[in-house]
Amino acid sequence: METIKILITAAVTSICFLVFCAGLFPPDPPKKKKKKKKNKVKSKPEKPLEAYCFECETEMPVKEKNGKLFCSNCGLIHWQNGGV
Repeated sequence: METIKILITAAVTSICFLVFCAGLFPPDPPKKKKKKKKNKVKSKPEKPLEAYCFECETEMPVKEKNGKLFCSNCGLIHWQNGGV
């Protein structure tokens, strides 16, 4: 009977000791997974909009000012949206 009491006391003591140690050294929190960065496609600089210029007699880049398109070379107003 004495040996059973000693074994039970030893088991309870060891369990209490393990619980105490677990409280002193808690497990590391789970690490958050890093999101993978998607490979972004580098966009090339857009070519300027081009339109046929009757003054320069060729396709020329155009600039926009106040909603109107102008030839970047001579400044001629190009037709846009059915009107000037």
